[in-house]
Amino acid sequence: MAGTDALHYGALAPDDAPALRELLGRAFGVTTAECEPWFDLAGRDNIRVVRRGAVVEGGCMVLPMGQHFGGVVVPTGAIAGVGVRTDARRGGVATRMMTEALHELHARGVPLSTLYASNAELYRRVGYEHAGTRFAATVRPRELPFHERSGSSRDLVGADSISVQRLYESVARHRNGHMARTEYLWHRLHRVRHGIAAQGLLLHDDDGAPEAYLFWRLHRREMFHRLEVTDWVALTPQGYRRLWSTIVDLRTMIDDVRFYTAPADPMLRVLPDPRLEVQLEAAWMLRIVDVAKAIAARGYRSALRFALGLQIRDDVIAANDGTFTVEFADGRASVCSGGKPEVHLDVRTLASIYSGFVDTGTAIALGQLQGDPAALDRLALAFGDGAPWMPEMF
Repeated sequence: MAGTDALHYGALAPDDAPALRELLGRAFGVTTAECEPWFDLAGRDNIRVVRRGAVVEGGCMVLPMGQHFGGVVVPTGAIAGVGVRTDARRGGVATRMMTEALHELHARGVPLSTLYASNAELYRRVGYEHAGTRFAATVRPRELPFHERSGSSRDLVGADSISVQRLYESVARHRNGHMARTEYLWHRLHRVRHGIAAQGLLLHDDDGAPEAYLFWRLHRREMFHRLEVTDWVALTPQGYRRLWSTIVDLRTMIDDVRFYTAPADPMLRVLPDPRLEVQLEAAWMLRIVDVAKAIAARGYRSALRFALGLQIRDDVIAANDGTFTVEFADGRASVCSGGKPEVHLDVRTLASIYSGFVDTGTAIALGQLQGDPAALDRLALAFGDGAPWMPEMF
């Protein structure tokens, strides 16, 4: 088998598109015709391939997005559409491609990278770690006890997109891990996907102000169908009850409703008797691409006033491998290289702690975190600010 030195990573060229369509079609079980609008939505400038000579052996999408941590949007390179030719797998193609993508993101000054993994071992090899969740829940609408009839609602139209985005951002900034959505994500949630159109409602309060919205797709069955909630947001307790009441109103031909959530999601917490099935749909992964920029970019509790010395191990991005001194004050952090190493961890463990997914006690129990007890307490105070999750995939 030829070595990885013969592989070349680079931007998608026009001549590469047919081979990449076929490759990704096989990898994701879609037709080559479906790949074309996918490429357009991602932006062809954001697609990368790995070639061996003139042969495209792998490809991926490196999408510029943002992710909320500590109430602040941190830029991230969202990785999607990773695929390798069937006859080139287990030859180091994916590892080489992801390593090169990370070096590209670091050179561009992007602090983070986020992805959903079909192969966690591969992504851990280049420094990603599980850092948040996406749960799927199923409920029977006939069993829901909601009959909230305040305010008004109407079908969404194109001109409502600004109101919808404002509602989403009002909620997302308080939820660690939620994406700062781009058109790539809005399109997947609110428009036609796999041949099924999304429908939407905008809910107003008694004063006529937007209070909540709901998007769903109807999946046909022989008799009663499944309603999939693709996106919903509410600003008030009344808004959450009204969303469930809307689901009740849609129940006539609906057997069950599937939606994406997390244990702390207000949409679950508002249920007085949650008769539903909840399962872990996926745990997304995070990569700290630039340690100093990532720590400085997120938000923190305003009461924090201390310094912390971190000794980071990173065998992929050399600039991250070393000691960093972090000073926390006024809800932000400043970072400089060097100082006294008080806490020792690798870049994977840092990712899971940075997001709030893993607490320091768990990391210590797994042997992933060592250090001075007082410094470990400060680390827990800095990053323990909420369980991260997101409702969508990309």
